[in-house]
Amino acid sequence: MKKQFTKMMIAAENLSRSTKQDRKDFELENVEKQVEKYRDVLEKMVRKLPVSGSTVIDNQERDKRIKKQSHYKIGIALEESSKELSKDIPLHHVLVNCGELEKSIAECIVDSELETETEVVRRLKLILDNEIQEISALKRNVSRTVQEYTSLKRSYEAAIRLDESQSKINHIKDQQEQCEVKLDKERDAWAAQMFELIAKEDDIVQCVRDYILNQRNYHERALKKINSSLASIQDVIQSSVKTRFGTSLNEHLVSTNREISQIIELCVCCLVENGLCEEGLLRVGCASTKLRRMKHALEAQYVKTPLPIDYQDPHVIACILKLYLRELPEPLLTHIYYKDFIKAVEQHTDVERKAEIKRILEKLPMENYKNLRYLTKFLWLITQYVGENKMSSQNLAIVMSPNMLWPPVDKNNPADYMGQVNCSSAVNVIVELLISQWDYFFDGEVDFFVTLQRGKIFMEDKNKSSSSNENLDRSENGECRRKSTLWNDKTAETLRSLTAYEIT
Repeated sequence: MKKQFTKMMIAAENLSRSTKQDRKDFELENVEKQVEKYRDVLEKMVRKLPVSGSTVIDNQERDKRIKKQSHYKIGIALEESSKELSKDIPLHHVLVNCGELEKSIAECIVDSELETETEVVRRLKLILDNEIQEISALKRNVSRTVQEYTSLKRSYEAAIRLDESQSKINHIKDQQEQCEVKLDKERDAWAAQMFELIAKEDDIVQCVRDYILNQRNYHERALKKINSSLASIQDVIQSSVKTRFGTSLNEHLVSTNREISQIIELCVCCLVENGLCEEGLLRVGCASTKLRRMKHALEAQYVKTPLPIDYQDPHVIACILKLYLRELPEPLLTHIYYKDFIKAVEQHTDVERKAEIKRILEKLPMENYKNLRYLTKFLWLITQYVGENKMSSQNLAIVMSPNMLWPPVDKNNPADYMGQVNCSSAVNVIVELLISQWDYFFDGEVDFFVTLQRGKIFMEDKNKSSSSNENLDRSENGECRRKSTLWNDKTAETLRSLTAYEIT
């Protein structure tokens, strides 16, 4: 009876793993199909665009290529024909001018081909050689690990079936679990590399744009249609959503017609719905492969709400929020007022310090001010669950201040580590005050769900876990969800009251 029960437990466990495995394989299969399309595009472009055999083209080689052009031969023929005519007649000058023009066109063609080889083909070939080969290598690693996992799974089932010793069964099971963890990491690395290639679509488009620019330089005076084609391509480039990470806040908001950054809102809303009670929220890190995978998936516009199960870990989302803020070309509190903020902390009393900080905040660009108000209100909300998440305003300031304000790089002393350390404590004070004294610095209420819908952030899955850090017991989680629900209901009621008052 006990043996039959053990076999049933193994079958149930294998079924659960198989379901999860199939879901991941289906996702990676779809991504791989898109990668194959990108590879076909790259291979066709590299094969069809002009490529020279030698890596370095000198003037002598350039002259040989020019003389092989049909336009150059036509130019020589026209010049020789002009010599048979009198220099006084118009046809002579026309033939001479046409001959020079034809030779100039031959030079333009060769120069355009050389520019295409150096500025387009080599860049495309670099992506093809590096990215595609890396993806293929990672795929082979996944295949080998899958075979290893399957072999261990069969060994485990055979050990149970043959009634082997418990120590041997446990040893095989430990190997199987370690192999499964290894398989997850290799899948994440493979997926991240494929997402990285997909996210480089802008680079491929830029290469095509450079090719058309080379063609325009050659055809500009003869074919006006190239300008129309280039304008159309330029419109497509301008209308496309720019890469969010590493893009200036203003540029991102203008291109997306938003007031709050899309990444900030997504991360905040996810953590408001599932994360406020996570112990060490915004302090506990995550696996670098998970972070890299989600970042490139967001840049590739592959991940959208409702978020799939693989992108719901609150600690990964929290790390994405910090990474986005850190990769802004200019910090949220701006470089312009960096020295003013540092001087404000040096005020003698708390009243003077707070008043000076508030005065500087009012001078921030409107897009920075609105996003800072939105973000710090969320950080304040985290402190309301300090009993569960252990994140006080001081703790939050320590982990968030390096991502909200940092000194501009001194060209004369780029490695001024002591200056950065001395300023970090002052920035901690500023961020801690913005969190703990939020009502003093900012007015009104904040609706975190600006463009997203409450309750529709995550894709439901029966087998999903709330996070990778499950230190809270069920009673604490239930209490935290109850508090979060009460806070959301209270905020919604306040907004409805304000709306009714405005209408009246």
